[in-house]
Amino acid sequence: MRQLVRIERIDSVGHADPALLSPSQSFFLRENLKLRLVNARLGLLARDGRGFHEDIGQATRWLDRYFDGGAKAVQSSANVLKGLQKVDVGVEAPGLNETLDAVRNFKLARDKK
Repeated sequence: MRQLVRIERIDSVGHADPALLSPSQSFFLRENLKLRLVNARLGLLARDGRGFHEDIGQATRWLDRYFDGGAKAVQSSANVLKGLQKVDVGVEAPGLNETLDAVRNFKLARDKK
């Protein structure tokens, strides 16, 4: 009987092996990956660097874990995501002095007309 049945633990966390995902689980994995990428885009638009990098990082981890790393499309996507991890999203807001200088210059230009 021992030769017919083998029980083994998938991993210490208990996550399923990618090959063991049912079709519905694969569908939801892809949809959740899309949501992560949409959230990253929203973080980029909102200049939320932390949120952007968290979502890109999670998408990268899911690609590495659940998708075929030998596929060219997966490799290309992973390279793009790794490149995006290096992007600095933060924007330096102008200081009060620069803002006041811009207002003064605007007033001077307006008064000359």
